[in-house]
Amino acid sequence: MEIEKIKQQYLEHYDELSPALYRFFVFQTSNTEVASDLLQETFLKTWEYISQGKPIQNLRAFLYQVARNILTDYRRKKKSSSLESLTETGLDFESETDILEEESKHDDFRYVIEKFKILDTEQKELITLRYVEDKSISEIAEILQERPNTISVKIHRAIEKLKNHINQ
Repeated sequence: MEIEKIKQQYLEHYDELSPALYRFFVFQTSNTEVASDLLQETFLKTWEYISQGKPIQNLRAFLYQVARNILTDYRRKKKSSSLESLTETGLDFESETDILEEESKHDDFRYVIEKFKILDTEQKELITLRYVEDKSISEIAEILQERPNTISVKIHRAIEKLKNHINQ
């Protein structure tokens, strides 16, 4: 491929995927500033890889794989992210909704994050990809380089674990 075509594909994927990857990082880190940094690093590393002339068969899957690797590196550097960091930075509610409605959303988000703590890293990632990012089982399987059946089973087990914890 010529460089202009690659650059155009990269920019299209950036426009299409940056909001989804940003949500993925926010959900995983509970910090909007960290999410922005990780998103920037994801696209920077991807561009560096492309500019070296290395082939990429599926840019979308490649971006998610880079994002997962960057998130893993981030978690290694910082062992845990706390819910306190979410409340310190605050959620970005730019709409003109009622204050009570905003507080309700904030409480719902805190509740979900709190319940998510019982899941291991892989389970959190699977639930995020499936239900936050709305990825299909086959897309997740391609991103994680596993069989679709394996992904389905793991998602089912993570949901059951959450259900059992919530119903206690």
